Amino acid sequence: MAVEVQTVSTKNVVQRLYSLPLFSSAVDELVQAYKCGKESMAVLLSSGNMVGEGITGVTVIASSGIQPITRILHPQINFVDELACQDLDLMEKKVPMLHQPANNVLDDLKKNLQIAQKHHTSS
Repeated sequence: MAVEVQTVSTKNVVQRLYSLPLFSSAVDELVQAYKCGKESMAVLLSSGNMVGEGITGVTVIASSGIQPITRILHPQINFVDELACQDLDLMEKKVPMLHQPANNVLDDLKKNLQIAQKHHTSS
């Protein structure tokens, strides 16, 4: 039985983005906030369900119609994905906070703002 190992170079840009703790934790927080809001507000629940059904329908229609186009554009899509992955490599090197969960980044930001406010009020 072969085990598939996916290295950074074989992941597409979307997979790579979601593997970054900052991005994935922020998306998870948004999903949780949406779920909580949907449960607590009837209007949000019904509109959220309608939007979800609409997205599902559009996705089914689009995926069946887009397959021939993606076969034709496959080389161009791969090229753009490779460029995006290269840019993401640079961002990961220059922005270390991408490797931290969103709540850690927000906590650091709050601490720095408090320090800056204290410094501003004491000057």
